[in-house]
Amino acid sequence: RIDFFTESNSGTVSTANPALTIDSNQRVGIGLDNPSKPLHIYSSDNAPLRVQSTDAYSGIEFRDNTSSSLPPLISALADDFIIYGGHASIRPTILTLTSSSQNATFAGDVTISKSGNAFLNITSTGGGARMKLTGQADETTNGILFYETTNVRGQINYNHADQKMEFKTGDSNTLALTIDSSQRVGIGVSPSYPLHVENASDTVAYFKSTDNNGQIAVVDDDTTAYFGANGSRAFMG
Repeated sequence: RIDFFTESNSGTVSTANPALTIDSNQRVGIGLDNPSKPLHIYSSDNAPLRVQSTDAYSGIEFRDNTSSSLPPLISALADDFIIYGGHASIRPTILTLTSSSQNATFAGDVTISKSGNAFLNITSTGGGARMKLTGQADETTNGILFYETTNVRGQINYNHADQKMEFKTGDSNTLALTIDSSQRVGIGVSPSYPLHVENASDTVAYFKSTDNNGQIAVVDDDTTAYFGANGSRAFMG
């Protein structure tokens, strides 16, 4: 191997640790004499490596024996990180990490895969925690889809055209509940009234009290009317 040592101001050469070593396997060690990788840096500095470009953009390419002519690239632009995928002609942007806003922006879909239960934990240390879904005004819906393997079993959608929330269930994604822009709620139907229920069953609504007197109150600005049941007796009052 070849070792390179540095000289102190007094002219003494320290042989305790070489500044740079090139071993018989062409491995380069900086700060140690037994490198275990092609480039091995050993230092007490928390940031032992700096890659600096003389222009506004700096990056490191990663290539194996099957990479495209433009391999994957991790780059720095000002104070931000940009991660690119490999490609034969134009690298696609995969992820942008913006320092000023502390945002992570993915250019494509994000998949979280785990053998057990998978969780997405959103924690705020100084306010409310929110999930923001942003779509274009001319798109049909934004939403959350619930899959079983490859089949959609449920959906929560925001319909841009009608400005309403839709909840769908089942294999055929049947509309279960709608909240429209006028705050009307529809169960099984797009609502025309504050509460609108539509179903093929003879019984479209079921109300149950846990005591022996169940009732529904209907109120206008100065009157309250009750519809209810007591035992097997129905009453209005």
